[in-house]
Amino acid sequence: MFRDPAERARAIGAWAATIGLGVAIGPIADGLLLARFWWGSVFLVNVPIVVARLAGALVLVLVPDSKNPAAGRPDPWGAVLSIAGLGLLLWAIIEGPAQGWASGEVVGAGLASLVVVGTLRSGALVSGGELRRYDPGPGARPERVPRGRP
Repeated sequence: MFRDPAERARAIGAWAATIGLGVAIGPIADGLLLARFWWGSVFLVNVPIVVARLAGALVLVLVPDSKNPAAGRPDPWGAVLSIAGLGLLLWAIIEGPAQGWASGEVVGAGLASLVVVGTLRSGALVSGGELRRYDPGPGARPERVPRGRP
């Protein structure tokens, strides 16, 4: 759909700005509604948004498919390892204040998350299979930097 890099950047910027605006304004608007009206007004204010989204979903039927013909294959092991590493890190951050930052469980989970995410990033954990792929991911092969003048 957005093949031109500048057009794609504008679309991503508009999408990110809309999300950021919603995240910033949502709690403030909800607080104002709760201060002045009954608690159900927080939900009723979303009715026009839901109607607009349903109308937008109908428009999606008319928009042509923009699938990348040269898209790479999914990397399920990379996804599983990313989720495991970030899950361990999040658990360590959440449990740190309750169990103590120096407790063995918290330190172990934090170190395990760094090991999983670090080896995933370096490609050491998946390099055997990653290098055999048609489209190896970043970190599987070191990038070559040309020497001399361009």
